[in-house]
Amino acid sequence: YNWEKRYIGSESYTITQIGKGYDKNLNEDYSLTGLYWLVRLNARVMAPPFGWYDDRARQRGERSSFIMYILSPRDQYGNVIAATKFTGINDYDQLLVYVAALRRVRKLSGTDSQDTSVGSEVIYEDYEAFDQKLSPNRFPYKFEVLDEREFLVPAFIVEGSEYFRTKGREFGNLKFERRPCYVIQLTSLDKNFVYGRRIIYMDAETFIVYPVHNYDQRDRLWRTTDYRYEFYPEMGIFHIPYLCAYDHLDYHSTISMADMCPAPWVTRDHVSMRNILKKGK
Repeated sequence: YNWEKRYIGSESYTITQIGKGYDKNLNEDYSLTGLYWLVRLNARVMAPPFGWYDDRARQRGERSSFIMYILSPRDQYGNVIAATKFTGINDYDQLLVYVAALRRVRKLSGTDSQDTSVGSEVIYEDYEAFDQKLSPNRFPYKFEVLDEREFLVPAFIVEGSEYFRTKGREFGNLKFERRPCYVIQLTSLDKNFVYGRRIIYMDAETFIVYPVHNYDQRDRLWRTTDYRYEFYPEMGIFHIPYLCAYDHLDYHSTISMADMCPAPWVTRDHVSMRNILKKGK
């Protein structure tokens, strides 16, 4: 509940994203760019309309809606990913994909959300490090708090001195700070789910998530995701400038860098089915 009710970004925002993949020898094997729009439809506190966005959101229990259209590489250009998330724990989130090669909109099922996204190490339910809806009926978990203590994590306030090294594919001059965290283990009770268990490092004050370690059904460390957060005091919001994801079985890695900014002009029309077809090529 605290994770879903956290506040990252503004009521409406846009993200320009660049993603790069690397093989086990750290050679780049894919590069992707995309544009992302999101509208918060529930629990709006920063910009009107406050509370629910409109009557449709209230009646359907809609929490947020987003659309991401891919600009490159050329063979991915025109593909569009869109989703509407719901507040009800038993309401399936609606996930749509416009497949440019087929010129069709495909509605993904509950199991399709376990597929990796555009050649990366991230499945749809790994977005923002952990984006899986927690339900007692759909892929239920056993929950345990393994630990509660301080960890060194990348600092929220950034001075602009950090950078990404082309040689070695690593970050340099990264500042760290001590933060109180919960270490939460989610053990899957459904053997059909892609992960056997997930370990989450969650900030005890802000409820944002740091690394998430995902194990397969044989209890082998499989995928880890780690989001980097920045806080902008002028706007009072968190921003997610990059994601690091790793596949520990085939030794592949992904880094995604993004620029997020508030976009009050983004409305429901921008994330509608009509716009999915408009942006799809």
